[in-house]
Amino acid sequence: DTLENVAKFLPFLVLRAKAECEQDAEDKTRFNVLIQGATLEVGSLEIPLNFIKGTGYLEVLYVDEDIRISKGSKGSMFVHTRSNLLQQ
Repeated sequence: DTLENVAKFLPFLVLRAKAECEQDAEDKTRFNVLIQGATLEVGSLEIPLNFIKGTGYLEVLYVDEDIRISKGSKGSMFVHTRSNLLQQ
């Protein structure tokens, strides 16, 4: 599966990272991630950040129909929301 992580710092400052992910064969709470690059959006200007690449994983700690909380391979904590909820 392909995913996009969107971090909005200000209304005009957005970081978008693209990645491929798949569920780990041995640990079903873990998803292996291959980060393929990112784009920094400053207003209408898009700056490619192709040096942002790497591998890691996300371990799912909690999930329901609205949010997912996960921990990254480097210890970062994430709260993910469904994109349709952000548009409400």
